[in-house]
Amino acid sequence: MPEISVILATHNRAAFLEPCLESLCQQTIEPSRYEICLVANACTDNTPDVVNRIMARYPQHRIIKVEDPIPGLSRARNSGMKATQAPLVALIDDDGTVYPNWLELFLARFAVHDSNLAVIGGEIVPVWAAPKPEWLTSRMVCLLTAGTGMGPEPRFLEFNEFAVESNSCYRRAALEAAGNFPVELGRAGPCLLSGEGIVDVVIRQHGGRVFFDPAIILRHYIHADRLTPLWIRHRYFWQGVSSHAMREYLIKKGTSVLKEIALNLPLSPVDWQFVSGDTSEGIEKSAEEFQALGFVLAFTGIIPIHNGVESYSDLAARLCALPNTGGALPFHLRRRAFWQGIDDFARGNALAGFDLPLDRTDWAFINNKDDPSTEEKLNRLRTLGFVLAKTGFVAPSSA
Repeated sequence: MPEISVILATHNRAAFLEPCLESLCQQTIEPSRYEICLVANACTDNTPDVVNRIMARYPQHRIIKVEDPIPGLSRARNSGMKATQAPLVALIDDDGTVYPNWLELFLARFAVHDSNLAVIGGEIVPVWAAPKPEWLTSRMVCLLTAGTGMGPEPRFLEFNEFAVESNSCYRRAALEAAGNFPVELGRAGPCLLSGEGIVDVVIRQHGGRVFFDPAIILRHYIHADRLTPLWIRHRYFWQGVSSHAMREYLIKKGTSVLKEIALNLPLSPVDWQFVSGDTSEGIEKSAEEFQALGFVLAFTGIIPIHNGVESYSDLAARLCALPNTGGALPFHLRRRAFWQGIDDFARGNALAGFDLPLDRTDWAFINNKDDPSTEEKLNRLRTLGFVLAKTGFVAPSSA
């Protein structure tokens, strides 16, 4: 049996996959001591060709191919868990590369600690596809998975810190006891819902400890399209939604470790002017406000999160399903107002106001054909359409 399994989940990243696999096959430990499991998650590109080339180039390595047709990072990693058997499980992203001693360092660190050491995380070194923007803060760097900010010394992490999953290694027993990776959370296609660190919280509840070793390095490619104020705000919004989803997951798991959320959510239209532009001016403040908005919209049920895979927005789905022409007039007017907001975003029109009440009852009219479609409610839907398009919940092209 191998000592360590590497799980590499990939989705249409064939262009980056070969360097990643090459670095994994060039490790200093003997090939018999580890296995590589590549999970092709709903791939439609030439990922199979890349994997076949690597397998032919490194016949002495055990490389397992798994096809998982349902999008979702957590689901893909769990598929990799089922296909492997080593007592240690290392994770890597498909757009990252590692040094030849990567696995050797994980094995050495686990060897000198007690069995309650359940997780080891390493450092992230960014490979910038475009010059790093001057406005990028240290927190934004972490959200880009371009660094950890955990310092230069190896140490056990505090309760509010976690290993970056794309450069981490778990004891299989601890991971399985925690329920593996929650499919309710994690990336799925273009959705930026995150479950980063949630497994560490549950593992700690079971008595496990998490360690950080800065000598264990992942070189992570930072894509140019993520270095814009628009993408950063988008990422922050989803972080807010994710914070609520993760809290709900932890409550379901019976954990008492719930980090408080600081909400900075101004209610004046002038405070939301940034939504209409892609400017870096005031980026830190506006990004945090977008994060608060994501959390509140998820918390109040305006944007329900079911499982991170099947449906991210019941409200948007219901509105999209309303008849475009004909049918009940109130439904038609509401759908038209909603899509008008999406069209405003697509055309670059400014947001005229910001009317998004934060109580579930203020949205009960959506499915009630007898509820009068007042101008106030239609404007509310128009604003919602704009914000959901801006944050990526609804694609303007589908209008």
